Amino acid sequence: MSRPLSTLLRTGIILLPLLAGAAPAFAQMMAPPPPPSEAVPPPPGARGHWAWQNGHWQWNGRRYVWIAGRYIRAPRAEAAWIPGEWVLVRDHYVWHRGHWRR
Repeated sequence: MSRPLSTLLRTGIILLPLLAGAAPAFAQMMAPPPPPSEAVPPPPGARGHWAWQNGHWQWNGRRYVWIAGRYIRAPRAEAAWIPGEWVLVRDHYVWHRGHWRR
């Protein structure tokens, strides 16, 4: 077995396509920890439409690292933010990024 492939298999990290045409996502054999409680501050301003992007655990190649939540500007008034989530697929946890829905 090649050294890079051996390293990926040993650490439990593999790359998987999300959906056709989407960027690859990291998959991990170990489940992410439960999210810490996060206080949601008021939106940043009266101008524009804002959505709260929840904090989430991100795999950095060795361990999960917490990425704090933040406000993001909606591309249009009627857009709805769909949060990202770790999904168990067979025996791996796969990160599905958040996205805007029309």
